[in-house]
Amino acid sequence: MSGGSIAVTNADGNALGIGSMSGITLNGNLDGDIRVEGSEFASAVVATDSFTDQDDIPDADRNILIDGNIDGLISVASEGDATVMMADGSLTVTGDLGGNLAASSSGGSASGMVAGGPVSIGSMSGEVEVSGAIEGLGIVSEDAVIISGGIIDGDANYETLNFDISGGQFAAGIGADNRVEIGGFDGSMNVESSSGPAVGMFSFRELELDGNLTGSVSVTGGGRCCSNWSRLFL
Repeated sequence: MSGGSIAVTNADGNALGIGSMSGITLNGNLDGDIRVEGSEFASAVVATDSFTDQDDIPDADRNILIDGNIDGLISVASEGDATVMMADGSLTVTGDLGGNLAASSSGGSASGMVAGGPVSIGSMSGEVEVSGAIEGLGIVSEDAVIISGGIIDGDANYETLNFDISGGQFAAGIGADNRVEIGGFDGSMNVESSSGPAVGMFSFRELELDGNLTGSVSVTGGGRCCSNWSRLFL
């Protein structure tokens, strides 16, 4: 998708920009704009069978693969939950996440990237902006989050944040059940929760930084940690 735009609005239900009940593959850069607004749920790129009650859906991995860079603006907004990109399986961006992923929810949870399988990103120089009334999540996975080329902020004064995450009851920048691996952090992250816990980066098992930690991280929480961490994910 090069230079184009998609706009979807549903004032009385779910709204999906690009959706599949099997998998999604883009052989090239995603440098167009996608804007999605839905009253109950909104997502820009989603591979899931969660939105149907059909019984005869064939088995599928439900992966998302973008074999290139993300350079455009992808925004979602909802009174319910809002997720920019969501996959039941893996979510892969082979190039640079250099665009802007923005999610806002006035009455539910908002997130940038959510996957049941691993999230793998070549590098990140762009922005993830999330604001959720209940939860705000940047990039999370039930398996692993790997950003092999690291997180880089092109602004030397960190005036533009790579992660700007806010949630009412919980907020997290990057999180995974099994593993978080980042090839250096020369970026910027701000995570805030008004009435609950907030965390910048976390993994329940392994967290590895394969380079220098020279960026800026700010975390502000408004309450004690939740007892049931599993509710963060799918």
